[in-house]
Amino acid sequence: MKSPGTVLAIGAVVVAINLVTMPREECLGDAAMVRLDTLTWLNTGKLAVTPAVAIASGPRGLNFYQSKRGDWYPKYGLLNTVMYLPPLWLEKISRGSLDFASDNTFALNLWNLLISGASAFYLALLARRYTSSRPVVWLFVLASIYATFWWYYMRAQVFESYVTLFVLAAFFHLLAGRDRNAKQNGGPHLSAAALFL
Repeated sequence: MKSPGTVLAIGAVVVAINLVTMPREECLGDAAMVRLDTLTWLNTGKLAVTPAVAIASGPRGLNFYQSKRGDWYPKYGLLNTVMYLPPLWLEKISRGSLDFASDNTFALNLWNLLISGASAFYLALLARRYTSSRPVVWLFVLASIYATFWWYYMRAQVFESYVTLFVLAAFFHLLAGRDRNAKQNGGPHLSAAALFL
């Protein structure tokens, strides 16, 4: 199966299914704490949340740690904060302002649709490396997403949605780079694999 049409069609079907099943409200939990950091960054230019936000989120260390300088940072790492910049920035420019009480569901759902479509795309690209059967590729991708807990992550606005995408993309580009290195320059694929890793 060499046709890119099948891969694109699978991505479109996954986006369509996920579009009609997106949640009506923001998913709470760890990712919501990181989004507080992203909102602070967008509104103030600082990565640290205010002490009031950190303390209101629970006991010290539950979601935020205090640095020696007194700044409060989420314990989930900088990449998680950065990954929420695109949807929350879109939400901010569409509304004009954004605060901690804002409902960001629409922008977060759009972000997850993009991530789920890209994940389906990479999963289909990987599957077609091992089979030329279109039905098998379709079944593999749809079963991987909708017969596992992965579907929840694609809908829940949480870290796992893009972590899975990064792993799929890194693996695909690593294989493609290896294949190309035997014939021609696989550097761009290997660079992409390193970026996703």
